[in-house]
Amino acid sequence: RHENFSVGFDLNLASLDIPTFKSTFYFDAGIRYGRVAIVDSIKSVVKGGKTTASNYGVNTWHTNLKLIWLIRPDERYSFNISGGFNWYLLRDDSFKQVANESVYKSSFYDGGSYKDYYGNIALQFSFRPNPKNQNKGALFFRYRYNWQTSYFNTGFSQAQVGYSVYILGRK
Repeated sequence: RHENFSVGFDLNLASLDIPTFKSTFYFDAGIRYGRVAIVDSIKSVVKGGKTTASNYGVNTWHTNLKLIWLIRPDERYSFNISGGFNWYLLRDDSFKQVANESVYKSSFYDGGSYKDYYGNIALQFSFRPNPKNQNKGALFFRYRYNWQTSYFNTGFSQAQVGYSVYILGRK
């Protein structure tokens, strides 16, 4: 949610196409390296007579497994639903990654392995205005909800509307 940048790749491990149901299932895995800005509210810095929180940049590793169900009832439309689990790790020993702030403050339980695992579900709808010209792009709407394992209510939503294009064309 707050990463400055992320670079990585996804790899399709398996796919199953069922033409009679106009459906394709995908099983993907991915890995990413990123950088996230962290504000430390405990350690403060005095700058120009003002006391401010310390800011840090922290490296992150993120791996994921994802299952996708793609439905194409017509060559112009497509809909997919996906779900997956992510492992997210801050790579800095100066900070303690905790699962839930209020639970941690009241009991100092950091969430165990739950603090590193996240789930997500996503829905995407695409519309290709000109299906005869496959090099043209498609309009899309995408919605994703991400949450920390065992803390569904502390999650966040992401929504995108856009137009996807093929940079190098399509064969």
